[in-house]
Amino acid sequence: MYHINKLGGTAVGNYKYYSNICKIAMMQKKPVFVVSAINPITKNTGTTTQLINIHNSWNTYKKHDWPFMKENFDPFKNIINSHKELETMLGLDSLCNDSYKPSHEIIQSNVVGWRERLQNKIRLDNFIYLGELLSANILSGYFNKCGLDSEVIDLTDIMKHHRISISNSTERQQLIDHCKYKIPSQIQSSIPVFTGYFGSLNSYEILGRGYSDTTSAIISSVCDSPLTVWKESGGVFTGHPFKINNADQLDSISLNEANELTSFGNDVLHPMTSQFTREFKFNVDIRDIRDLEDAGTKIRLHGGAHGDAHGGAHGGAHDERLVTAISVKENITIVNVSLDKGKVFFDVINHLKTFNPLLISITKSVISIAIDANADIDHVYDALKSCGSVKILENRSCISCIGEGMKKQLGTSSKIFTELAKIGKNIEMICQGPDEINVSVIVDSNDLWQCVQLLHDELIIK
Repeated sequence: MYHINKLGGTAVGNYKYYSNICKIAMMQKKPVFVVSAINPITKNTGTTTQLINIHNSWNTYKKHDWPFMKENFDPFKNIINSHKELETMLGLDSLCNDSYKPSHEIIQSNVVGWRERLQNKIRLDNFIYLGELLSANILSGYFNKCGLDSEVIDLTDIMKHHRISISNSTERQQLIDHCKYKIPSQIQSSIPVFTGYFGSLNSYEILGRGYSDTTSAIISSVCDSPLTVWKESGGVFTGHPFKINNADQLDSISLNEANELTSFGNDVLHPMTSQFTREFKFNVDIRDIRDLEDAGTKIRLHGGAHGDAHGGAHGGAHDERLVTAISVKENITIVNVSLDKGKVFFDVINHLKTFNPLLISITKSVISIAIDANADIDHVYDALKSCGSVKILENRSCISCIGEGMKKQLGTSSKIFTELAKIGKNIEMICQGPDEINVSVIVDSNDLWQCVQLLHDELIIK
């Protein structure tokens, strides 16, 4: 059985983590790695973001800048420099070209190909895929430098002639069946390194920035093997570890809890990754690339999280908690619609899908909608004013108390009301999810972390 390891952009973007990555490869019997494009600092300055920006400006380069560019590579200068710096820190710059192809040569060969096809529209897929190819090449090169037999496996070649919608369960199964036929025959080395991008699946368009997480889940589904997602932040905590006192790393959470945490601000697993996990039933661990001794957090297909309810998620009596973790989503705006006479919820519902609401609360005459503060509020107001009086409340945040234990105990909502009332804090919206493992409340952002700390202490640690 293989062991699939997903490495995020910060893990492959920082040379300090490569020795630990090598240790992971040597600890596991049949390791497989799936890599994201490198993020030297943040996602906003990472390789994928830069490639998207270059693609968006491609026509401008074609019309105006190409004749003045030195060797046509100026837009890629920052990407070339960041990868060259990483290669230098890893000692890959000293390897002869026969054993390792430097990143700038890979970039140049791709750009030359695109330059020759300037009359045709170059797809975003081609640009984004380049980032994963570069990081896979660096990691595989480093393994080989350290005496470990490794190769890059290019997933765009495997799926070149297939267009499959992975949002459809039947087509997900078809994808896995096809990959079971194709992928094992591609693995010729001891340590395969997969590109994290299925370009032919429109990965970025469908999945957004979590596409490489889903690629790793596809590989786990194909190989019927466990998946470890290595992060710079470690496992899953009961609350934000840098802002909440006594926030504790959890030994385990359920897949349902992981989904709710992701939806409400804590990026645990991409929703489509969770879907593959559920359907193909492989184990998932979230672990810390900085500390290989840390066992991290296991994501289980069924059941609630366990831990010592009197002071820690590790060890203890393993009593099931009422609330497993608290997640936070900031920058929320509330839109309250007091319906005019004769208007009902169904007059509003047709507009909601364009707002992508986080929460919806309904009474007989008032509908409250929580949306991202970056939404076009003027558009929201104009769309809903025909239904009634519209009031906009800005600078709000969502606190989500999540746990399988809430299914077995009544009164979580009332406990939240009671605790926040003790310190004079007002709840402006409250909603419970249909599966009864999430109670979310909206509060003024100025009160956010005081409210979170109180709820964390009373519902989790106490």
